[in-house]
Amino acid sequence: MAIGIRIGVPFVRVISSGGGGFSPEYEAILARANALSYALPSAGVQVLQNTLVKDLVDGGVWAKLDHLKIYAGSNADFSLINWVTPANFLSTKVNSPTYGYAYGFKGGVANEYLETGFTPSGSLNYKQDDACYFNYRKSENSGGSNQTQNYMGAYGFSSNSALIGSWGTNNFETYMNAGGDNNNYSSGGATVGLTLINRNNSSNYNVWLNGSNIATVATASVAIPTTEFLTCKLSVTGSSDAERSMEGAGAALTSGQIATLTNSFATYLAAL
Repeated sequence: MAIGIRIGVPFVRVISSGGGGFSPEYEAILARANALSYALPSAGVQVLQNTLVKDLVDGGVWAKLDHLKIYAGSNADFSLINWVTPANFLSTKVNSPTYGYAYGFKGGVANEYLETGFTPSGSLNYKQDDACYFNYRKSENSGGSNQTQNYMGAYGFSSNSALIGSWGTNNFETYMNAGGDNNNYSSGGATVGLTLINRNNSSNYNVWLNGSNIATVATASVAIPTTEFLTCKLSVTGSSDAERSMEGAGAALTSGQIATLTNSFATYLAAL
């Protein structure tokens, strides 16, 4: 292990025992953090994060994504970096959302949330009939005033990009490049964990929870609105105090790739 010091900012650089260092994808994330003068995660967490990146690359998930934020396991600045393309879609903290190493970010009644910088466009992997969006919810919300919605994603009134809302212990509202009607249903169990919505055609999309396909929503796709994705906030009103550990978006994933994403992130989170 080699240890270096930036002026005013300590950082730890880990070199593998085999001398090969980290994967180029994770090296790019560290380089972006250094350029922004962000403190890096601990040496041990860097190893875990590099393993997560390699799992996603090897499993074919990485190449399909445009946007990936891993909130848990580092700090409130490093967590803002988009892992897939570190130079793009840097998140911004609004009204100082709470950060916790073990869970990531959560919002609150004082309108605390993240602007992700991610807005779908035709040049990205995320398309009208070929898209996924996912996030990890570490805990249920506390049910405080104006905090029961737990929305993440983009809401465009008459048409919506990917949006996941949850409330209570087992209820969802989802959209995936769909019109203004609410797609509400009960998951039949707690909504804690990794929720993913996946559209690979124009007629329906699927909702996955912790690696299981729990619903198919029959709704026609519509043109994607140019609406920025937000974390821990509905773009119109409402905020969230549920603990959010990660999120991402890109092209539709296969069932095998969804399993890779679910299992590799669960392994990472458990090791923190």
